[in-house]
Amino acid sequence: MIMAICTIAIAYYAFIQSDITSQQAQISDRQTRILEFQQRAYVTIAKIEPIDPAKIQGGSLVPTEMTITNAGHNPAIGLQIKTDFAQGLPGQPVKRTYREAESPTSVISIGAASNVFTSSVLQVPLTGEQAKAIRSGDLLLYFYGELTYGDAFQARYPPMTFLAQWSRFTGRWVILELEEGNDKRQQAKTAD
Repeated sequence: MIMAICTIAIAYYAFIQSDITSQQAQISDRQTRILEFQQRAYVTIAKIEPIDPAKIQGGSLVPTEMTITNAGHNPAIGLQIKTDFAQGLPGQPVKRTYREAESPTSVISIGAASNVFTSSVLQVPLTGEQAKAIRSGDLLLYFYGELTYGDAFQARYPPMTFLAQWSRFTGRWVILELEEGNDKRQQAKTAD
């Protein structure tokens, strides 16, 4: 009888200990996620600017510079930047396809709390008719791309995509879409 009571007590103690261990593992997992959230690399596009504003004319290659910022506390490792240009009619969706041979991918690293500058050039010069249509607003010029990177916490985060449109009024790029890979990842984690 005493042996049975001792066995039950040991089993109960083991059950309680198992529950405590499980709770501690959950707390540890939450603390790890909080540490990652606070300390990881956070890369975003600070601005997209023409190198030579308002020079859309026949033969133009539209040189463009992006300022990419890492606001995080860890370096972004293996930052890959893929960009391209597209033309489209007002009110029509933008067809985003990367011409592999004409859309080189840059691979760089960016330190914690720092900026990096990268440039892209339209691979096929604008014709005189295209430049005139862009200046009049009958044809739209787009610059788009995606960025991926990793850091000490994760080898590769979901890609960040962006879309900018040339403004005929200001002679500059206007960012229309900036879908952060950081946001996608955070939404997935909060859904857990």
